[in-house]
Amino acid sequence: MKNIIALLSLAVALCAAAFAADASPAVLAQSTRNGVTTTITTGRVQAEAVVNADGTVTFQIYPNVTRTDSAGELVTATQLDTNAMFTVKLSADLVAKVLVEVKAAYDAREAAKAAATPPNP
Repeated sequence: MKNIIALLSLAVALCAAAFAADASPAVLAQSTRNGVTTTITTGRVQAEAVVNADGTVTFQIYPNVTRTDSAGELVTATQLDTNAMFTVKLSADLVAKVLVEVKAAYDAREAAKAAATPPNP
């Protein structure tokens, strides 16, 4: 369970770092051809719950692709493009900061569970 919490928190940190750098970081690319706009966005972000020897964590990113016509109507609904996977390496500094947040979230969850458990007579 700790690994799942760590992965989710690291993914959130990855997205937060991206949002700090760009006004719309979830949009990776956008192009229009023959009146059809293709928008590529961050889709699924996944990683092994393993910190590399250098302190980094490597994520695999699978983008979403959506196509709309000139009126903004869907031509093709959003689809995960598993063939376009690419990797991102989260820095050791950011990983360390995220792990502090992971630990705090875990401790808060455990404290809430303990508070909800009736005392044993």
